[in-house]
Amino acid sequence: MARANAEHDRRSDLLAYSLSESRRPSDPSLLQVFTVLVIAAIHAGYFFFFVEKAAVLEASDQCGRQLILSCEALMSESK
Repeated sequence: MARANAEHDRRSDLLAYSLSESRRPSDPSLLQVFTVLVIAAIHAGYFFFFVEKAAVLEASDQCGRQLILSCEALMSESK
C-alpha cells in the first residue's frame, strides 16, 4: 500500500511540475507559432464548413489567369 501511495505521489508531483509556471515556454517565438497554428486551424475550419467548392474553383481559375498574365508581362519586359 505504501508503494502505491509513493507512486501516486510521484505522478502527482510530476504533473504539478509540468503545469507549474517555471515549465511554461517563455520564448515569445513559441507563442507566435502557437498563435499562427490556432489562426490556421480557424481558417481551415471556416473553409471546410462555409466555403463552397464552386467558389474555390472560380477563385483558382482567376488566380491562374492572373499568374499567366503576370508571367507574360515579365517575359515581354525582359526581351
